[in-house]
Amino acid sequence: MELKNNTVWILKGNNCFTVFSSKEYAEEYKESLIELWKKSIVRDTIPRTLNNRDEIEKYGDGYPDVIQVDKDHYGLMKRWENKGYEGTRSQWRYELMSNTEWDDYCQDFVSDFVIEDYLIFK
Repeated sequence: MELKNNTVWILKGNNCFTVFSSKEYAEEYKESLIELWKKSIVRDTIPRTLNNRDEIEKYGDGYPDVIQVDKDHYGLMKRWENKGYEGTRSQWRYELMSNTEWDDYCQDFVSDFVIEDYLIFK
């Protein structure tokens, strides 16, 4: 890696930590990660509701916080209800997000990526 002015740029956030020799490379990689994330949440249909703890433990790993079906975005709602002597009831299901909710969620995801520059001293 060839350094410019003894500087490196670090991209971190959303389970990412990468060192780059130029800010342009860091920005380009950040954009590619955002595009990969957007593609990863696309689904053909809304996954079925998980209605009990056993189903949640068995299938829950495949349920991301947000999905996209066609042009609509859905957020994962996790509900736990105490039924008293009947025990507790758990349920995971997707509910339609408003455009504002989606914009806020997307902006939060993107803003978690931070590019910082560091000067390397010899």
